[in-house]
Amino acid sequence: MTDASVVPTPHPIKAADGRELAAHTYPGEGDDVVVIAGATGVPQRFYRDFALAIVERGATTITFDYRGTGASRNGPPRSERATMRDWGQLDIEGVLRHASEHTDGRVLWVGQSAGAAFLPLADSRRLPARILTVSAMSGYWGDMAKGQRWRLALGWYTYFPLVAALCGYAPSWAWGGDDLPRGVLAEWGRWCRDPDFIFGDATLDTSGFAEITAPVLAVRAADDGWATPATHAALHDRLIAATVETRVVEPDEVDADRIGHIHLLHRSVGRPVWPELLDWLLAA
Repeated sequence: MTDASVVPTPHPIKAADGRELAAHTYPGEGDDVVVIAGATGVPQRFYRDFALAIVERGATTITFDYRGTGASRNGPPRSERATMRDWGQLDIEGVLRHASEHTDGRVLWVGQSAGAAFLPLADSRRLPARILTVSAMSGYWGDMAKGQRWRLALGWYTYFPLVAALCGYAPSWAWGGDDLPRGVLAEWGRWCRDPDFIFGDATLDTSGFAEITAPVLAVRAADDGWATPATHAALHDRLIAATVETRVVEPDEVDADRIGHIHLLHRSVGRPVWPELLDWLLAA
C-alpha cells in the first residue's frame, strides 16, 4: 500500500456529550486502529503523513480536531463555549468509543502534547493497548527551558488575558497555532500558571493517571523548550501503574538543526525516527 492509494474518509465522530467532531479515517489492511490525538492548536491535517506511515504498516488510523478548533469549529470562535477539560472528558472519550466500536483488533494511542496529557481524563482511558506519547509534559511555565520561561510567564499572566479580553478568543495570528476558544485559553492558562499543572485543579478528576496500565513509550526532542526533563517527568511520573520507557531524540538523529515541540510527527523533520516509533507502537 502506498501513500497515493490511501484515501482518508472524512466523517463525524460523536463526543461523549453528542457533539460532532470532524475526523478522518485512513483505512488499513489489519485489525488494529491507531488514534492520533494532536497538540493544542495543531489541526489534524498536520498529522496526515504520520497517519499514512501507520497505514503502510497495516493499521487503520483516525485523526480528529477537538471541539472549537480546526474543522470541528461550530460557529464563530467568540461564541464557542468549549473548555480544555472538554477535550479529554468528552472529545477523547467519544473518539475512544468510536475506535473500539470499529475494530476487531486493538486500539492504540498516539498523543502529542495535549493529546497525551488529556487521555487519562477520559472514562475509557484504559482502552488503548499501547500508548505513544510525543512531546507530552506538564505545562507549568516555571519548569520550562530558561529561554522559554519568562516569555511564557508574560504570555500567561499578561498577553493572553489581554488578547482574550480584546478578541473574545485567541486568534491564530496572536500566537501561531489554530484559533482557540476563550474557555480553552483561560483553562490552559490557569493550569500553566500552577506548579502542579492540571493536578493542582481541585475541580478536575485526575485519578485516571494512576489507572492506566498499558505500556507507554514517552518520546521528546532533546531541544524541546516546553517538554523539558522536568516537565516531561512531572506528567509521566503520574502514570504509576504503567511501564514508561523514555526516548529522547537528538536533532542530529533526524538531520535537523532543530526539532522543537511538535515536529517529531511532521515528515519534514521527524520521519527518520518514525520506523522506530511504529515498531514499538505496533508490536504484538
